[in-house]
Amino acid sequence: MTYSSVKDLTILRRKLDQVSSFGCDSFALLFDDILPEMNKCDKEVFASFAHAQSSVTNQIYEHLKQPSFMFCPTEYCASRSIPTVSDSQYLNTIGEKLIQGIEIMWTGPKVVSKIISVSSIKELAKVLRRPPLIWDNIHANDYDQKRIYLGPYDGRCPSLIPFLSGVLTNPNCEFEPNFIALHTLASWSKSEYQDIKRQNSVETHVERENLSKFDDNSVVIPGYDLMVAHKLAIKAWLPTFYTPTQPDGGRPPPPKLALAPTDDTPIVDAIITPILNNIPTSVMTCMAVTPITQTAPVGLAVPVNQLVGTVTVPSEPDNSQETDSVASPAGEPMDVITDKPSLAATGEPAVKELLPNSLISTAIAAASSEEVMQVDEEVTSSADLLSENEKLNIDDLAMICDMFYLPFEHGSKAQYVLSEFQWLKINSHVMDHTKLSTSPELHLVEEWKQRAEEFDKFVKYFAAVCKKFQMIPNSCLMYDLNDYIWDLRGTLSLLNSYIKWLGSTKGYNDAFLSGDNEPWVFRGGLTGELQRLLPISNSTDLFSIPQRSAELENFPPKVYTIRPFIPSDETAVYNVCKAVNHSMVDLKDSTEQYDHLIPDLLIGGLVTLSSQFSFVVENDDGVCGYILATPDANDFHRKMSVSWLPEMQKKYPLPVETDNTSLTKAQGLVSQFHNYQPEKSELLLTQYPALVKMEFLPSVKDLSIKQRTLACMLSALQSVQVVGVHCLSGSPESRSYEMYNQLGFVRTNPNVLTPENDDTLILVRII
Repeated sequence: MTYSSVKDLTILRRKLDQVSSFGCDSFALLFDDILPEMNKCDKEVFASFAHAQSSVTNQIYEHLKQPSFMFCPTEYCASRSIPTVSDSQYLNTIGEKLIQGIEIMWTGPKVVSKIISVSSIKELAKVLRRPPLIWDNIHANDYDQKRIYLGPYDGRCPSLIPFLSGVLTNPNCEFEPNFIALHTLASWSKSEYQDIKRQNSVETHVERENLSKFDDNSVVIPGYDLMVAHKLAIKAWLPTFYTPTQPDGGRPPPPKLALAPTDDTPIVDAIITPILNNIPTSVMTCMAVTPITQTAPVGLAVPVNQLVGTVTVPSEPDNSQETDSVASPAGEPMDVITDKPSLAATGEPAVKELLPNSLISTAIAAASSEEVMQVDEEVTSSADLLSENEKLNIDDLAMICDMFYLPFEHGSKAQYVLSEFQWLKINSHVMDHTKLSTSPELHLVEEWKQRAEEFDKFVKYFAAVCKKFQMIPNSCLMYDLNDYIWDLRGTLSLLNSYIKWLGSTKGYNDAFLSGDNEPWVFRGGLTGELQRLLPISNSTDLFSIPQRSAELENFPPKVYTIRPFIPSDETAVYNVCKAVNHSMVDLKDSTEQYDHLIPDLLIGGLVTLSSQFSFVVENDDGVCGYILATPDANDFHRKMSVSWLPEMQKKYPLPVETDNTSLTKAQGLVSQFHNYQPEKSELLLTQYPALVKMEFLPSVKDLSIKQRTLACMLSALQSVQVVGVHCLSGSPESRSYEMYNQLGFVRTNPNVLTPENDDTLILVRII
């Protein structure tokens, strides 16, 4: 806008007057993430950018008769303060010119701050001439679609509370998973004002690990302990997983929840997600309001849990059901979601006694309860159909939270996966079977095997937890978290397959992988960090897993396992090959003589001569796909000519064609054994030396399974310094061509690398 324009200011006033007429009495002007420049007209009126913003904000504030009002400066964190917080002319002007009743928002040292210290807030308060309002992005995930945060509120000691006007949290874009963020923030707000420093000693780590046992007799220490708060939040969250909901439907009343108890402080009966309605000193959240067991007169904003005193909320019994108002994902960490909430009464009081000496406040925006979504009785009873073994327990949920912890650190289980995979990868050279008899590191072999087995058990445990999660009746929660959990499960399976290959391969070369980085440096969270540990971290297209929510309609989805090929898999792999390529022969060719003709021709050489670089995919029905590879196609063709083809020529004698009979399809295929002409292009075998063959049964429609299978094989090939692969495919209309094309393979120059067979195309891919 033009700050000096009377017209622009009038338009803004009218817009806010209209909103005010609807009952809104809390407002905010947000000047974040804009260019700090003024046009020519503004430069003639205002001395600086800060003077212009202050003028407009003060006029709007006075026009609205000084309501609850928040202002977000353009320099809203220390990293964007020029040159520093204390010396910033912009911040000093804002602090001096803004009317004292206007609260100023601040995100801390950075947009997403790991730690907000008391000293930094004291410094800022002097500049702003008032206590700041923290706009906390610690749980915001709108800047990275691969991450979600289920860890506790952390990095802000309770000693901050007396120096703040409030805390406004900007949580995950997904509505349902914000339970942990809000519950632990509530525990933080009601803790004693004392600085409890986090310690990294072994003793403290062991004590915190012991808390993960989730016994009911855990001692709650004074102040705020994030592990205790996280534990209590997880225990309170678990019942909601089995509260039936639908993404577009309603839900029964939520269970009563308990915050971390402290001395002489009552326990809240329900956590109420706040919205921006008349909340002067409070902890607020930028999201739609959570349904609560309380009604209020239309237009009435009821503040809850103020810093001083107790407030009781009148309730009127009503038997209507509640509906959700789910916030849509934001585009920036600082964006505010302004969806209008919808509440209905249930007849139970929301809060019996409110928390004294706390920052938490809540405003309840009332709405008409005439139109209420009824809960489907069949959905409500679905939780009863599950046995206890099919339900998530507290340890399962704690493990999930550990895997999706906080933006600057991973939980203990995630750290175990990262460190264990690193150790197994770095020490995999001890499993080189060609050197085991003379290796001076024989004592590491058993340790490597044991740790690989424990890693395998953890991956299988996580897969079992994923299966439990996909059976929860709370469809809203399941859809919010499913893509994150499924993606991580697939990545763990990929790493586990790679570890198994390292332990089974012959002549493994351990010269691979680049250096590591801190877990929070890159995008993608734990999933991205694990993917970067593979030798093919640059092949990002194989990690772009499509959303699986739509596939959940075919519930339950099948679980696939990718593992190295072993000799006993030969029959199953042959059967898959025959099922996929059955059209290559006629029904009259279905004789015992030609039973294995197709797999012998297409994959027999790879299975026999180069199985150490091969993987199979299996589900509950057995092997359903495979990928076979050889790192050096030129050497492979030489071995084929010497050892494999002579045996096949004996097994399948060259048929004799007479004038009265023509060759069948099978007999035509037999002739290929006797007229074998491999591709000998020097250009092809130099740039793309490895040969790949990949096939899946038609029932395997999930592209992510094929992506991860290829990623396993490429990781194995990259470990022996292979830079590119090629494969033989049918015509562009064939199913094989479509699959390879989806997996990043492209056609070669037809003038150089097209084989003599017109029905065959050569596709290539760089690792």
